[in-house]
This record gives sequence, C-alpha cells and structure tokens, in this order.
Amino acid sequence: MHCARILIVEDNTMVAEDCRGCLEHLGYIVTGIVSSGEEAIEHAQKNRPDVILMDIHLRDTMDGITAAEHINAHSNIPVVFLSAYSDKPLLERTRKVSAFGFLVKPFHERELLAMLEITLNKARLEEQHRQMEAKTRQLQKLEAIHRMAGGVAHHFNNKLAVVLGNLELAQYAMSPETEAFTNIVEAEKAACNAAELSGLMLTYLGQQQHERIFLDLSQTCADYLAYQSLGLPENVTLDLNLPIPGPGIMADIKILHQVINALIVNAWEAMGDDIPGTITVSTGTVSSPPNANEYCFPVDWKGSPQDFACLTITDTGKGMDAATIEKIFDPFSTEKFTGRGMGLPTTLGNINAHGGCITVKSTPGKGSTFQIFLPLSE
Repeated sequence: MHCARILIVEDNTMVAEDCRGCLEHLGYIVTGIVSSGEEAIEHAQKNRPDVILMDIHLRDTMDGITAAEHINAHSNIPVVFLSAYSDKPLLERTRKVSAFGFLVKPFHERELLAMLEITLNKARLEEQHRQMEAKTRQLQKLEAIHRMAGGVAHHFNNKLAVVLGNLELAQYAMSPETEAFTNIVEAEKAACNAAELSGLMLTYLGQQQHERIFLDLSQTCADYLAYQSLGLPENVTLDLNLPIPGPGIMADIKILHQVINALIVNAWEAMGDDIPGTITVSTGTVSSPPNANEYCFPVDWKGSPQDFACLTITDTGKGMDAATIEKIFDPFSTEKFTGRGMGLPTTLGNINAHGGCITVKSTPGKGSTFQIFLPLSE
C-alpha cells in the first residue's frame, strides 16, 4: 500500500477532483488541492508533501514553473509538472527548475502511477546522496579540526605552564602591597582561564582522561537536577521521567554532570526569555544503535550490536534547521556572545570518550530532541 503524500496544484476543479480520485485509488494520500502558485508555496512550506503535482498553466499571475522555483529554493520537495501542451520551449523551462517529471494531460492512471513511483524513488536516492555528502563534509571538517586543535592545544598548554610558573615565582619576589603584585595576580588569573579553555579543546578532541565508576543514569540525573532545576528561568518547566533503578553505566560523575548541565542550558536558551516552555528529561534502555535517519555525532560513530543506556532531553523551543544541526557541535559555533560555544562541543567530546554518541532531531518552530547513547555496564 502506497502512503506517499501528494499535493495537487490545479485550477480546473474537475481535473483536480479526477486526479484526487485517481491518487486515492492508487493508495496515495492527498494533502490538499490548491489552484494558485501562492497557495502551492504556502501549502508546501506548512505541510511538506512528498510530491507536488503542479499544473503549469494556472489562472494566476504566477504560473506553475515559477511556483516550483520558489518551492525548490526552500525545500527538496520533488515536483511533477502537468500540462496539456508539450512544446519544446515549455519542456526547456521545466528542465531549468530541476523537475522530476512531466505528464501530458489527459493521462492514464498507470502513467501517473509509474511517474510517481519513479519520482519517489529518485527523491529517496537524492536524499541519500545529500546525506552522504553532508556526512563526508563533516568527516573532512572533523579531521582537519582534530589535527589543528590537538597540536595547538598541547603546544599552548606547554607555553602556559612556563608563563604560570614564572608568574608564581615573580609573586615571591615582591610585596603583596605593590601595584605590580596585583597586576601579576590578574595576569595569572587570565593565564589560568586560557589553560581551562585549552583543556576544553582537548576534551572536545576526546584526549582527556576520566575516572569512571558505576553509575545509575536515572539516579544521577535525578540527584543533579534536584539542584539544577532551581536555576531555571520561571518560564521553563522541567518534566522528569527517570525510572529508578535506571540503566547502569561506567562514567565519570563530574563529566556526566557537565553533559546534563550543557544540554539543559542549551534547551532553555532555545526557548527565549518570555515564552513558556517545557524541558523533558527521560532515561531508558535501547537494544540497537540510534536511528540512521537522525543526525548522529560524532559522524564517524559506528556503534556496536549491544544494549545502550539512553538519556533523552526534549525542549519546546525554537528548533533548528538542517544547516544549524550540522554545525552545533563545532567549537565556538554559537548565536550567543563571543566566548561562548564550547558547551556542546565538549559534551560531544566527553560522550565520544565514553564510547557513546549523540543524536539530534529538530524542526524549526517545534523544538529539539537530544539523545545520549552510552554503553550499558555489565
């Protein structure tokens, strides 16, 4: 049984209804019938059909080809054009907007079925190709960042050790009442902050050592959030679903606290200051790796055929588009003020160092879901 969702754009009511009947007989779902290019653009953005059957000659200032150009500019919804004409200039225009197909009216049901199945299959292949290209870009970017950041962080730490040592020695050689002593103390604080930032970079790269102990994931989250929830804005509600006993993991408790904190802060910041919202935190056990259709980080994570502990944090915030999701774990990639942008990257580094991964699922205007997968402890 077909279950693809089809939008019909046709200004002839009889033709549109015949087309609806034909599609429903074939097992497709008709998301709507519209008669203008403007309505087609609005419907496509709101309902995201799988395919659009677009009449070229509409009784409107915008024809079907122009409407398809607008839709292609903002989404990857395939368009199949309908027309009673098939002259060469018309076909040339449809090729320029990357049309998936062309049907000459009147057409038979079997022709419509064949065209839609070819279109859906082609769209699936193109989406797989886009995902593979995106993953390749992420891997190339990750490799370059690791090489550069690892070398810089280690050399930077070595230089800072010399700076901090000399600053400490200088303090012994002068009176604490002098202005120079105060300046050296401030310089030492700045150098310590720089060393901390360098440490965050090494954490992002998974090059920090952790002391792991057995932890109940639900209990650890509950204990930490009992304190953390006190710092949430008044417009944010925290909803906990933490069955105890929960899944057991081997982890560094301080690192796990940092992960929870980073994701909670990221969630409530996505909601803004005034709009009421909810952050839902839940834990559980899954018997397979994350869904391959979701965004998974690190992008080269391969997983293993075992059970995983899963920590899920969902918010009702503004959500993210695909381009934003691809860069949220990049160091210093942030919409906040300068100096922010290491919370999620260090979270990824810590989870990666523990043999786990993070998946992200988000829709603009509909919130986001982050899932942390960690190997279950034996």
